[in-house]
Amino acid sequence: MAPVGVTVFLSYPMKKFQLSLEQIAHAVSGTLIGDGNVIVTTVARIEDAGPQSITFLSSKNFERYFEACSAACIIIDELREISEKDGRNYIRCAHPHRAFVRLLNHVLASEHRPAPGIHTTAVVSPSAVIDPSATVGAYAVVGDRASIGAGTVIGASSYVGADARIGTASILHPQVVIEPECIVGDRCIIHAHAVIGSDGFGYIENADGSFEKIPQVGNVVVHDDVEIGAGTCIDRAALGSTVIERGVKLDNHVHIAHNAVIKADTAIAAQSGIAGGTVIGLRNRIAGQVGVVGYIETAPNVILGAQSGVSKSITQPGVYSGSPAMELKQRLKQEAVMRRLARDA
Repeated sequence: MAPVGVTVFLSYPMKKFQLSLEQIAHAVSGTLIGDGNVIVTTVARIEDAGPQSITFLSSKNFERYFEACSAACIIIDELREISEKDGRNYIRCAHPHRAFVRLLNHVLASEHRPAPGIHTTAVVSPSAVIDPSATVGAYAVVGDRASIGAGTVIGASSYVGADARIGTASILHPQVVIEPECIVGDRCIIHAHAVIGSDGFGYIENADGSFEKIPQVGNVVVHDDVEIGAGTCIDRAALGSTVIERGVKLDNHVHIAHNAVIKADTAIAAQSGIAGGTVIGLRNRIAGQVGVVGYIETAPNVILGAQSGVSKSITQPGVYSGSPAMELKQRLKQEAVMRRLARDA
């Protein structure tokens, strides 16, 4: 029972829709068991689903909710046995969770998008090139010679600097900053308060201990299908480009320093930091609060556990953790040895 005064929200707060189970089965490439004419209007977790909802079951952790679930339809895997007396509607799929995500994308694609056009309060340079199908929200600023592609949405109070380029069908949420000369590709999503192209942390230390700023004259290049979380900062290069390759996913409050390269299909969780000049390899998985020093490289298919500290290049795929980071099996052996030493002391 919830504490007094606490509101309990039992359903996902997305707009309602109307789809028949037959339409949904087609959209997710599943096999319908039951009445295809039943109309579904919401999606829900299996523990919250009601008579107008569709949900899914893909994990044993939620098995306890299955029997009591009153959803209009449950997406299940291909191996699950269903009693003839069950009476409920199902959609069988090889991967129920993946099918449910496909359904969400199908529903969201049909939801209302901002109307194309430039809001009357936006400040847009006469030399900027904005596709007629793009949207520029209230109080947004678009600088000289900036380019915004077809279907792209620039959220309220966002800033796109001079000579910046943003491709097609990208979404900048409110108060995103794209600094001058930076490039964002197609179908990117950048969440609120992210900053792309702030100055790199570059200084020369003088003999008296004071600092002299090194001008940061490069840019940031974000390739296609990248998602960048809220409050994430990607510094422009001192020279050349800081590069975020295709399909990279960055969580909230990630910092990518000047001249770093994040290779394709890598995912980096919140509060992690990648120092300048470092190259993160293909398909790396970096957990939260990981720190990586500058001017090193990681191999493809590296997994870094939470709060790892990476102080030298990682040349082989595998799972690493700890600070300094080492292969997980080796670290676990060291911990076992240390526990024995402490016990025997």
